[in-house]
Amino acid sequence: SWGSRCTRRVPHVKRQTLTVAPLATQIGSCSTANQYLICTLILFFFTILYGYLQEMVTIHIFERRFGLFVTLLQFGGYTFFAFLQWLSRETKHSSLPMSYCVSLAVLQASMQGLSNLSIKYLNYPAKVLFKSSRVIPTMLFGVVFYGKRYKLSEYGVMGVLVLGLVIFMGADATTSPDFDPIGVVLILASLMVDACIINLQEYMFNHFQSDEEEMIFMSYAGGSLVLLLICMATGEMSEGLAFIDQHGASRINIVIFIYAACGFCGVSCVAALTKRFGALTAALTTTARKAITILLSFLIFPKPFVFGHACGAVLFISGLLARSRQRGGGERRRPPTTELPERKASDG
Repeated sequence: SWGSRCTRRVPHVKRQTLTVAPLATQIGSCSTANQYLICTLILFFFTILYGYLQEMVTIHIFERRFGLFVTLLQFGGYTFFAFLQWLSRETKHSSLPMSYCVSLAVLQASMQGLSNLSIKYLNYPAKVLFKSSRVIPTMLFGVVFYGKRYKLSEYGVMGVLVLGLVIFMGADATTSPDFDPIGVVLILASLMVDACIINLQEYMFNHFQSDEEEMIFMSYAGGSLVLLLICMATGEMSEGLAFIDQHGASRINIVIFIYAACGFCGVSCVAALTKRFGALTAALTTTARKAITILLSFLIFPKPFVFGHACGAVLFISGLLARSRQRGGGERRRPPTTELPERKASDG
């Protein structure tokens, strides 16, 4: 039975209390293998559904329009779930200076807004690959601004990632009617902002002893306010609401709510997986999830697929796996950003 499988523990392993936040479920009494299986299955369920809903919402419901308005709806859902999570903290007061909270909120809104705007000019699998290449601008940012040094093998992995992206995008440019270089510029700008977010979060995490719940809530709540002001100033707020009203408000609102819930729960699953099994296992698992997401995107939402897509994707995924093995075991766990998560405010 399920209960008996969960009570068979690995000998000589210290019992741990592990809670999977999305289901408020403690699985610390399960064996290590069953804990990993449970976390992975829940992670795959939420993140693959998140990827499906993200493509459906941005491309097939909103027809590649209203990128900032869609981001506002997404952030609104994240803020709601982050607030519920924040209420469970033992200490409710904030330890973060307001200036850092504002900076993080503006960067978070900019990163996700640029990412969603790029969907107007790119296919969804291309966007997933680009968002997964965050290691490239992060390394460049560290070299230029912090004088960091990396091993030759790490630069080699970065070269494989770049080559995979170039081959994939070359295939997309020649086969996709939706491809436009503007999308590449937008997603690259999103990645650069993401690199700034990672470094800022690391600084705040180390210097102000802030926790993940506080940082997540502050960034989403502040980002929602920033996006609300921008959408009201540009008129996208009224246009987006009118679009929802014309195309079935109830159905769209339910889809948006599930979309935001899956994104936030996926992030929590990655955090639980990282806490119990380490960054390497979490990175390898999320890399497998990205490969499945790309494959399902081509299967569920038919689009041109040629050899260059397969070759570029295989090279890129191989580079991610190599990067995970290089850095996964030694990196300190960081709080998430909005994209699915590597942590993050997820990936995808």
